[in-house]
Amino acid sequence: AFVVGEHGQNSIPLLSNISVGGAPIMNLIDSRNHHHVTTQKETLHKLHRDIATASDQVSKLKGQTSFATACSVVSLARSVLCDQRRLHPVSLLSNGFYGIGRDDVFLSLPALLGKNGIVGVPELDLSHEELARLRDTARDLYREQAHLGI
Repeated sequence: AFVVGEHGQNSIPLLSNISVGGAPIMNLIDSRNHHHVTTQKETLHKLHRDIATASDQVSKLKGQTSFATACSVVSLARSVLCDQRRLHPVSLLSNGFYGIGRDDVFLSLPALLGKNGIVGVPELDLSHEELARLRDTARDLYREQAHLGI
């Protein structure tokens, strides 16, 4: 699943875009035993919390997260140098994507990377909750930038 918005605790996992065998995972969860739906959704949200705090845990234990960072840089470089046009979550100027009206806010969003850098930003179908959280993040980042005078 892509994680968008910002880094860490306020990141937004796009759970609505996870699929298993082409079927959205949230549909699979909802269609199974209804008394387990809440538990399964809680498990997905706990997984996000664990991922959001993983870099902090690695830093505490090891002092750095260099290997994961290096793997990400290699993947990004390969997409650009080999013109792969692969989808990567990268920080980019929001430019009104997903109805965000702040052109001067940078957010992490999925973008196609090729030899000319960002060659496209497809708008994925987000749940109402994901879209609201993304817009809230943009608003909060804009306010923080204004507070800092940038």
